[in-house]
Amino acid sequence: MLLDPNISLPNKIYDLTGKVQREIEKCVSEEDVAIKVREEVDTLYKTKKVMPRNYIGEECEKLGINLDNLEGEVEFTRKTVNEMAMAEIEIYSHKNGYGRQRVLSWMGSLFGQDQCNGILPQTWRRSLCQLKSTRDKAVRNKNKEMLAKMRMTAFVLPRPLELHGIPTTSSNNSNSLSSSNRNNLLKKLNTTVTEKKKLERQLVEKDAKLTASYVAFRKVEMVVEKYQKQEKKNKLEYRRLIQDLEEKEKNLSEQLIHYQPINVDRRERYKDTKIRQLQSKLVEAENGFQMQCEKMNQYKADRDKLKESKKYYKGKKRAKSQVDLEDELRQKDLVIKRLRKEKDTLEAQVENIQSEKTEGRAVVLKEGPHPTSPYTNDVRHCFMTLGSLGVSSKNMSKVAHTVLRVIAKMNTNPSDFPSETFCKAIAAEANLVSSIHVGEEMTDTQYATQHSDGTSRNGVKVVDFEVNVGTNKTMTSGLIEVHSGDATTQLDAFKFVISKVAALLDEGQNTDNIMSEKAKLLTSKIKNTMGDQAAVQKSFNKQLQEYRKTILPDVIDNWQELDRETKRKMSAMNHMYCNLHTLIGFATYSDTALKDLEEVWRKVYGPLGVEDLREFQDKHGNYTWKHVDSATQRLIRTVCETVAPGGNQQAGVIGHFNTFMKISGVDHCRVKAFRANRFNILFECAAGVYFHRDHVASMFENGYVKASNKLLRAVLADVKCKLLLAGTRALGILHKQVTEPYWRIVETDTLHIMDLSYQLQTAYHKVQQWSRDSTPLLDSKLEPIFQLPDGNAVTPIMDEVFHSLYDECDESFNTWTKQALETVCSSILLVFERRCHDQLHGKYSNVIPNEIREQTSTMEKSNKRGENDFGYWAYLKQSKPSLGMLSAEGTTMFKCNNTAAWLEALSETNPDKYSMVLTRARKERRRWERKYKQREDDNAKYKTEKLVKAAMVHQETVLKKNNERDARKQFLEQHGGPCKTPSDVSSFLAQFTTIGGKLKWLKTQITFLKESFPTTELSADIFKFSSKGVQFDIPTLTSHLLQIIQFISSLKNNSDQDQIPSNQDEDDTTLFDGIERIKAKFTKHLFETRECYQSQINYNTSDSESENSNKSSSDDDDDDEEEETEKEQSLSDDDSDVGDEVMGLDIDAKPGDVVVTAYEDDWYPGQVMSSSESDSMLTVSYMKRQHCHKTNFIWPKVCDIQQTDRKFVIRYNISIIPDNSLRYFTLPEYEDITRTYNKYWNKWFAFKQRP
Repeated sequence: MLLDPNISLPNKIYDLTGKVQREIEKCVSEEDVAIKVREEVDTLYKTKKVMPRNYIGEECEKLGINLDNLEGEVEFTRKTVNEMAMAEIEIYSHKNGYGRQRVLSWMGSLFGQDQCNGILPQTWRRSLCQLKSTRDKAVRNKNKEMLAKMRMTAFVLPRPLELHGIPTTSSNNSNSLSSSNRNNLLKKLNTTVTEKKKLERQLVEKDAKLTASYVAFRKVEMVVEKYQKQEKKNKLEYRRLIQDLEEKEKNLSEQLIHYQPINVDRRERYKDTKIRQLQSKLVEAENGFQMQCEKMNQYKADRDKLKESKKYYKGKKRAKSQVDLEDELRQKDLVIKRLRKEKDTLEAQVENIQSEKTEGRAVVLKEGPHPTSPYTNDVRHCFMTLGSLGVSSKNMSKVAHTVLRVIAKMNTNPSDFPSETFCKAIAAEANLVSSIHVGEEMTDTQYATQHSDGTSRNGVKVVDFEVNVGTNKTMTSGLIEVHSGDATTQLDAFKFVISKVAALLDEGQNTDNIMSEKAKLLTSKIKNTMGDQAAVQKSFNKQLQEYRKTILPDVIDNWQELDRETKRKMSAMNHMYCNLHTLIGFATYSDTALKDLEEVWRKVYGPLGVEDLREFQDKHGNYTWKHVDSATQRLIRTVCETVAPGGNQQAGVIGHFNTFMKISGVDHCRVKAFRANRFNILFECAAGVYFHRDHVASMFENGYVKASNKLLRAVLADVKCKLLLAGTRALGILHKQVTEPYWRIVETDTLHIMDLSYQLQTAYHKVQQWSRDSTPLLDSKLEPIFQLPDGNAVTPIMDEVFHSLYDECDESFNTWTKQALETVCSSILLVFERRCHDQLHGKYSNVIPNEIREQTSTMEKSNKRGENDFGYWAYLKQSKPSLGMLSAEGTTMFKCNNTAAWLEALSETNPDKYSMVLTRARKERRRWERKYKQREDDNAKYKTEKLVKAAMVHQETVLKKNNERDARKQFLEQHGGPCKTPSDVSSFLAQFTTIGGKLKWLKTQITFLKESFPTTELSADIFKFSSKGVQFDIPTLTSHLLQIIQFISSLKNNSDQDQIPSNQDEDDTTLFDGIERIKAKFTKHLFETRECYQSQINYNTSDSESENSNKSSSDDDDDDEEEETEKEQSLSDDDSDVGDEVMGLDIDAKPGDVVVTAYEDDWYPGQVMSSSESDSMLTVSYMKRQHCHKTNFIWPKVCDIQQTDRKFVIRYNISIIPDNSLRYFTLPEYEDITRTYNKYWNKWFAFKQRP
């Protein structure tokens, strides 16, 4: 080789070139050189040999051993097997994942089952693993002698197990152990070996812990020494920095006049520390950069020397050494570029911090100057907080930019802020940060309480988990969508949530393991549960306790050494249930009791309230109500829908009622929107409705509001019913005396949950007394039944609602109220027995052990937190439908757990941990997004499979029914067919001689007739074959069959008589006419709409065209179509109930006077044309309302003259004022007339018996 001797090459390259040169010198010609190079290239790039599927190893192949031989599929001649072959078999089993039992079966095929009897599986495993280890060590150390020795040495079978000197194979010896004793001894030996290994592992773990503790202690000592030395240096630097700080303080004091940042001292200290750290890093980076520059110059010189050598290899394959050298040079170049980048980053950060400190006008959003650099942890913290405050992902960056620019006066560019994609992903990181927050709190607590609940929305089932870790410290740990609501699925969701928390606490933990050691530790801290008393919740509590019991041995040291009683106490859990859910039970059972009481009232007093109105009854005169609740709850519900904020927006009069209350001097509405599943809503709304009873009635009776729809008329009718008001008053009194004080004491922080038992027992005895005599409840000075821990009584809130409940009433009204109170109290006793049995008579009723009191010391007495979480989650899903499971859960957890405050405190007390938490959340986000996506896919797959399975079951059921129907039909055809007349029954029955045959024929006939003919009007008992477990006999079934045949015959006769021949032409004509009427109705509406718009145009241009419009209206009267005004007065002349109470009988209207007449649809003004003193009739020419302005009236083009009874005239001798165009007229007394009309309508028209 022609190499420049002046070029200095590294030793490895120099040796390699020497070997190449010696090989080339051996060649005679250039052809030999080319062949030699080609052989080397082929050697480097030779294709790997493809081994067959049953190939085990080279030595096994020589001996004829493959997978087929070992599996017993192919017979082979047994040969002496060496140690290398056995090592290859062990390597093959590990590589392909074969189990130990399968390897043992291979040994039986290889050596014979007789030779392997008595050899323990542990012995086989130890022998094979030792050979594998020896072979791997020899290959790793390139020990050819050891490999050759293994090939030459025959494998010796392990010795069979011998017990106390007695061989296991000597079955003929009379002193040998029996097989059962031998198996028992083997089991004991295996158990002993297992325990020994377990103890050895525990010993190794203890040694490792001690070693780690010592190493950690030494590290701490070294750190302390390091900080002591650093402290001495800092003192020297401190003197030098004092002068600089004084100058900076002067500059800052001048700037503070215009700029007042928050926490400037803390930020200044933090930035100074960060500057010093960055400066030290900058110095280190500069030193490293100089060293790398020197190395780079050296490598550049070496690279220049190698340029000529590279020309020689041009066109040929590069030598491996040169490629390595160039790769090394490229790597060094990359290192230099990276160091330069780090230097630029550090310089930019130092510059930004210094400019921010001196000017106060800049902000750092990213960790580096490059566009791909991640945003800082402070930015992530800020955007998580914005998301929890309800800021949408589209507006987060806009809000942050506006605050910094307007309030902080910082120079920021909107393009520098995060994009919408980042803002959407930040909710997932908030989930992980909040999970770490929950895990930190659970780690520090001793006894945790697991809250759980479930709900469904839009067909999606969701389970919610909260954990109580201290007094008033309940945190949401997860809110997961599940495919079903059973307890097993809920437990799986709990494991998923707790494993996520544990995985985020332990960095680098394998999250594929559903329950790691950390997760088991967190689960073991859960000692109490809180939830509702649903069957699923009770089953979940039981499964959670069993699961916790199984993991305690893995968590508690020396578990096996504990006695049974200690294990029982540690495994036991305290299952408590929400005490506020008792209020829902009170409402449900109270409504049922009132419903039964109202049935008694109806028998004595007749229909209640709206039930007597014809328009609310069906064709049979029965009242219809879409709800199945009581009439008292109907009154409460309808009043709340009518006047309460958030009620019925279409039919209610919420705004009018608020205005009326201001007129009446009431400050605000005391009722709220009625939601039946809310705590205490029935009792609270009942008190409010009773308080507003006179307000609602007066609003209608005085004409402030017209009862223009069925809801308002129902309220007006019910609010006048004293019986319903008595039931409402009873519920309101219970609200003030029982339910509202009970709610307050449940939410009292100072009351231990175990002390609530005494309060419930006291309330139970009081309610029991009131169920017999409720007279004390009618006394406003009733002694309170609940007391606080300090001895103070929980007195009712004595506001206006309270005093209205105890206003003086007549004796009959008090009697009805007592009846309602006693009935409701009787039903409440049942709720106490069912929901509070443990507190009244069970294990929590007497003295509670101090151990249980300590375990439940921080428990909350209700599960209201779960309901709040569901409410916020539902709001998120409704306002942001595209929000995923991970993001919705994260936003809920971050807000409800107040994780933002935790991060804020952590940033001040422990900045390193603050950075670690947010960084870990950023790195783990994508992994957990994949896990949640997989969970959503699994839920969808489960639901799909469930639907498909249900469809298949339905198809099988339909097929089965069809087959049974065909079999019945075939059976009947074989025995004469279906019966058509009563005589057929006796003739067909005579065919059978056995009782079983007759019973089968009768049952088949009855079933066939039921399926073939409409028999719904018959009693269902006729089609039954037994009653109370006793089978019907032949005469009974025969009687039933005859009744069915007679009924079917009567149906056929009636249908034949009623059948009328149809005329297809008449049907077509009727159909055509009906369609034409529908089209004509819409055409009429079209012209009315057009006339309305034209009237509006004329009204706007009336000032400029008044004379022309008057002239045109008078000229065109003859050409316009005749308009008919259809106003029907609902009170006819022969209405006897009107009498002299109608206000219009005494009017003295003369021709030319303007009167106002009340009609059912509205009121209309008109001019009296003539009057008669002999009767009450008037001849009136009426005006009509303008379409677009209902307060304006016009004279119709065709006079609308009608005969009017004086009793319908509500005002007379009024004045009408024309506008400038003299076409439209207004009434100065319009509002007063409307109120008078409403009062008149509510009195005479609202309760009219409508057809």
